[in-house]
Amino acid sequence: MNPAPLRRALLAWALSTLALSTTASPALATDTGTVADIDDMSRIERIAGEMEEDRLYVHHTMLGRWSDRELDELRERMASEPLTDLRVHVVAYPSVPTDETGGSPLLFLRALHEVTGDDGVYVAVTADRRTALATFNSPVRLSEVDTEELRAVTAPRMEGLLDALEAAPTGPATSSEIPPDEAASVRDAVRSPQGDAERFWTAALFPGALLGLLLVGVRVLLKRPRN
Repeated sequence: MNPAPLRRALLAWALSTLALSTTASPALATDTGTVADIDDMSRIERIAGEMEEDRLYVHHTMLGRWSDRELDELRERMASEPLTDLRVHVVAYPSVPTDETGGSPLLFLRALHEVTGDDGVYVAVTADRRTALATFNSPVRLSEVDTEELRAVTAPRMEGLLDALEAAPTGPATSSEIPPDEAASVRDAVRSPQGDAERFWTAALFPGALLGLLLVGVRVLLKRPRN
């Protein structure tokens, strides 16, 4: 039996398996980018329009995390000193790798500020329990605000966020330097929703490997010399 075809078939199967297992999925892209990179601003513009009258925006899919009374209390607190002087804006919304910002709540806040033109403190709370903060011409020093301990098992604690902002030191008005978002692969106990491509390769990898071995076995049997 000539072993060359077998070696070639095994090598091709190994290389294809390695490529499928190491290729990054488009659904997990985490490049923060710039506002100019956003192709569709319609959702951000719609949210900005709603926040002209109410600086607390909660997406309808997240309304069940707080009662109407809790939301009313949050609005009252945001409208009272010192938060009203700090002009705190809070957005609770689903952020996924396939949205207009590539799943970046920080880029979302930057785009939201660009549309509203309203300076102050911007807070994003995502459905997968990430928290992002940014300041635009604001005296609040975000470097002193620790949001890691504000992650709850279920919904983020809005009251804790507002407490932290009230207690944060202030100084001359500045805008925060926005660092890259936390990579999807290291988000605390949260797995981003898989994209169609990732779900396909995840489901097909193991059956594909078995099929490849079966084809190699058939090829070997067919190539065996007959007596």
